[in-house]
Amino acid sequence: MARPSATWSWAGLGALFGACFPIMAVGIRLAQSDVAGAIAAVQGDPLLWIIFSAPLFLGAFAALGGRKQDEVAALNSGLEATVAARTAELAGALTEVGAARAAQEALLAALEVGLVSFGADGRLSSARSAALGRLLPESLGAHTIEGLLAQSLEVPAETTAAVRELLWDEAFWSPFDDTVAMLPDRWEREGRALELSFRPVPSPSGALLEVLVQVLDRTEARQAEREHAAAKARIDRLSAASRSVDGYLRYRREVSGLLDAIGAVAGPEHSRPLHTIKGLTRIFSFHEVAALVHQIEDQLAAGGRAPMAAVQALFAEQATDIATVLGIAEGQETIAVDRLAFRALLARVDRGTATAMRGLTLRPAADRLVSHAEAAVRLASRLERAVALNIEGDGLCDGELDPFEGPLTHVLTNAVCHAAREDSVLHINLRVERGERLRIVVEDDGGGIDTARLVARAVASGRWTAERAARASMAEQLGLVFAEGLSAKDAVSAESGRGVGLSAARADMNAAGGDLTAQHGSKGGACFVLEAPLATAGRERAAAGAA
Repeated sequence: MARPSATWSWAGLGALFGACFPIMAVGIRLAQSDVAGAIAAVQGDPLLWIIFSAPLFLGAFAALGGRKQDEVAALNSGLEATVAARTAELAGALTEVGAARAAQEALLAALEVGLVSFGADGRLSSARSAALGRLLPESLGAHTIEGLLAQSLEVPAETTAAVRELLWDEAFWSPFDDTVAMLPDRWEREGRALELSFRPVPSPSGALLEVLVQVLDRTEARQAEREHAAAKARIDRLSAASRSVDGYLRYRREVSGLLDAIGAVAGPEHSRPLHTIKGLTRIFSFHEVAALVHQIEDQLAAGGRAPMAAVQALFAEQATDIATVLGIAEGQETIAVDRLAFRALLARVDRGTATAMRGLTLRPAADRLVSHAEAAVRLASRLERAVALNIEGDGLCDGELDPFEGPLTHVLTNAVCHAAREDSVLHINLRVERGERLRIVVEDDGGGIDTARLVARAVASGRWTAERAARASMAEQLGLVFAEGLSAKDAVSAESGRGVGLSAARADMNAAGGDLTAQHGSKGGACFVLEAPLATAGRERAAAGAA
C-alpha cells in the first residue's frame, strides 16, 4: 500500500485545528446572548470573519510543513534505494574479487613457471606461483629481489640493488633488456637447468610500475637439445667416415697417437697437440671430443693441469661406434690390398718401381680432400657463415696427404674463423700442385691478413721492438701469423683465438721436411702454401721399419 502524502495529512490537521477558533468564538457569543444575537454579532463583527478564516490559513501553513516532510521522506527513500543498490554492487564486486583471487591462486598453483614481481623498493609481491617455491625453496623466506637472488644465485645484493635502481632512475636511460642483462639468467641447480627472465610491467602512463620475475625449468628442453645435437653429430660422423674410409682411418690413427703422446694428464707443454686434436676432430664431426679438449685448453690457460681420461674414453667410444656400424676392422686399412703390406713392398723395391706402384693409388684431389672441405663447410654453418670450396689440381697418391692432414685443418679453420662474414659467401680454393715437392695452396677472397694489426700486437706483447717493426719486410710481417700465442682475434672461441693453430701447423710441416708460408692472395684475401717432399722409397722404408 502506498504511503499517504504528509502534505494533505498536515493540511487536514491544520484546518481541523484552525476550525476550533471559529467554534470557540461562536460559542462565546451564544453564551453572551441568544441565537439571534450571536448571528447579529457574527455578521457585524469583522474580527469574527478573520477567526472564521483560521482553518484555511492554518491548513495551508501546515500543508507547507507536510510538503517539506514529503520531500525529506522522498530524499530518504532515494538514499535508502541508492545505499541498497550500492551495497548490492559492493557485495557483487566483493564476490567477483573473491572469485578472481581464487582463480588467480588456482592459476598460480597450477603454473609450472615460478612467478613473482617486485617494485621500485625491491620488495617481492605476496602473489607468487607455487612453482617458485618448488624451483627456489629460498624464495619462501625472501622478501626482496636482492635477498632472493643472493640466496638462490649467490648474486651480491649490491649488484642487484644497483640494477634495480637503474631501472627506475629517470636520469639513466637504457633499454630494459640491456639493464637486466647485468644479472645472470641461467644456472645449474641440483642437476636441473633453470632459467631466469625479467619482464617490465608498465603503468597506464607508460612508466615502469613493476618487474615480473619468471623462473623456468629448462632441464628437459636442454636434455632434448643435447640428445638432438648428439644424434646429429653421430649421423655426421658416420656419414663423413663412410664417404672417406681411408681419410677417417688416417684421422683416427693420428688422433690416437696424439692422445697416447699426451698421456693421462695434460700440461702447458701439450698445447700444440691439444689444438691439433681439436682441429682434427672437427673433420669427422667428433664435436663432443672437441668441446672437451677446449675445456682442457681453458684449464691450461688458467695455469693448471687437466686429466685426459674423459677425452680418451669419449673418443674411443665414438670411434668404436663408427667401426661397429660401418664394419671397419680395428687396426686395418685396405685399398685393394692390405695397406701396410703395400707400403712394406714399396720399401723393398727400387725408386722407379716404387713410384710406378704408388701411381696405381693416384686419385683425384677432390676425392682425397673432400673430408677437409666438408669440415670447413660444417664449421662455417655452426658460425652462421657461408663458405664455398673449390678443389682443383693434380691427383694425390696414397700416403701423400698424411703430412698435410693436421696443418690443412688449421689453415681451413683459420680461413673460416677470420675471413668468413655474415653478409657474403667466402670462396676458398684448394689447389694441388705436383713437382719436385708436393704443394697445396689454400686461397680465399676474404679481407686478407691484417699485417698492421699483427705488427702492433707483436710490439705490444714485447715480441718485436718498434725499431724491428719499422724495418720488417712484408714477408716477415706475414710470418707473424705463425707466431705462437699471437692472434689477430680479440676473443678466444672454441675454434680459434689462442694463437696456436697456425703455429702448430707450421711446426708439423717443418717436422715432415716441408714448410707453411703465408702470402697476400691474388683476389685480396689470404693465401697459405703448404709444401712437403713427395713420398720416396726411403721414406717408405723408414715407415715400414717404424711399423
